[in-house]
Amino acid sequence: LTQAVETDYLYLGHSGYVNSDGSTGTPYPSTSFSVSKAATGKYDISHPLGSTNYTVMAIARSNAGTARFAKIETRGSSSFRVVIVNDAGSAVDSDFMFKVLLLNYVSIAPYFVVFP
Repeated sequence: LTQAVETDYLYLGHSGYVNSDGSTGTPYPSTSFSVSKAATGKYDISHPLGSTNYTVMAIARSNAGTARFAKIETRGSSSFRVVIVNDAGSAVDSDFMFKVLLLNYVSIAPYFVVFP
């Protein structure tokens, strides 16, 4: 008789819209997330996750047919930085959307396996 604990994964998500001036758009996760514009095309998003066990995806909104690209420059336990660049690689101001996925490990109640 062997006891085992199964581990599963729980993904918690937060989404937000940020305007090019650094103000929050709709939707925005909650008051526990905040944004500040650090420089042209650089936006710092503060959050209460308290962990680096998450991933961020960001999508820039193109302006009048001009391509914009979003990249995550830094990711820490209390904030991350999104940088928006044009096709030449220069930082530019732009609206963007982001999605945060936090990975939590969840232990499921122990079960027993009987080996013959």
